[in-house]
Amino acid sequence: MAQDVILRAYYGLPLDEEQLKIFKVLTKGKGKYIPGQVKNEAVLVFNARSGKSFLVSVIALYEATRDTWKRYVAKNEDVYICVVATRELQAKMIIQGVSISQIQNKLGHMY
Repeated sequence: MAQDVILRAYYGLPLDEEQLKIFKVLTKGKGKYIPGQVKNEAVLVFNARSGKSFLVSVIALYEATRDTWKRYVAKNEDVYICVVATRELQAKMIIQGVSISQIQNKLGHMY
């Protein structure tokens, strides 16, 4: 549920009352949520085994497929999405996206 709230808040998607409560807990009441306003950066601090790799893979996949970046790319120019990881295994997991089926299963309930 927290990952849903993080993604929704970052991309300005609507939050219901329960999600808004979670957002306030996650940001310790200091975060500003404005519906419809997409953020351009986020600093997230998670504990070990909290789904960081999965969340980053979802964001990278989404950002890589958005048309927003077309104005910055010349025709026939290659586009790269950089994901930084502390270990090679972690990087491979992120790049592989923890598998497309898992992404579909996890995101299927969000929309």
